[in-house]
Amino acid sequence: MKRLKNIAIVANINKSGVRKAVEDSLRLVHQQGGVCFLEEKLKGICPGAGEFLPLQGLVCRADAIFTFGGDGTILFAARFAGPSGIPLLGVNLGSLGFLTQIGPAQLGEVLPRVLEGNYQLDRRMAIEITCKDRSFFALNEVVIEKGSSPQVITVQLWTEEEPVGTYIADGLIISTPTGSTAHSLAAGGPILHPQAKALVVTPISPHSLAVRPLVFPDQTLFTVKVSTERSQARVVADGQIECRVRSGEQIQVKKAPHTVSLIDLGRHCFYDLLSSRFKWGI
Repeated sequence: MKRLKNIAIVANINKSGVRKAVEDSLRLVHQQGGVCFLEEKLKGICPGAGEFLPLQGLVCRADAIFTFGGDGTILFAARFAGPSGIPLLGVNLGSLGFLTQIGPAQLGEVLPRVLEGNYQLDRRMAIEITCKDRSFFALNEVVIEKGSSPQVITVQLWTEEEPVGTYIADGLIISTPTGSTAHSLAAGGPILHPQAKALVVTPISPHSLAVRPLVFPDQTLFTVKVSTERSQARVVADGQIECRVRSGEQIQVKKAPHTVSLIDLGRHCFYDLLSSRFKWGI
């Protein structure tokens, strides 16, 4: 693969050990003749470490983005990197790390190899969500949920012009194969292989035993209509609240025109991750 020279650094500054991990990475990149650009919020913990830019500015300058944190940090960076095709490498400073490839202890071994181009790309499906005349992207899922209200919401789901059903529930999740091991799984949805060409619709605590998750082809165009009179529903994409919708308003969800590229070091196959992270089959 392509040699990497210009590296963007994105980190969750609230994670323990983030400063040392970032500083170690800066040193290793510089030793290989690379250049680092840091997200501007890192200025407080790594002053003088290099050029600090907002995330959108990093995307314009970088050959790759290294993230330091957990899966949430990768999901945050993916929203900017995905449309540009910039690959992501996640360094896990959290507890689970299903998307992250390595921990801080492997930096010295892995970073020189990655910078030399010794890696593969794992291209993951993303989804595009349109709500109130604006569009945004998600790698894992979009959730239409009741928010802080104690009451359930009512949502109607269509595919193209065909009605699927009406859900009375705490919310509805539309997830990618990557997201099938996240919120959707916790709500009772199936696990999909990351390269499956499918999308999953999973209700959250539905008021009917007959309502179950459904798997759809990846080319499906979903329309979700909120029919909740007493409160607003929230639209949350990869953990970020994007908008609030009232009764009668619609959200559209479809496969995004781009994929998200994750740097793959060939260290773990998908089934190894299921076993190590979820104790699958043990």
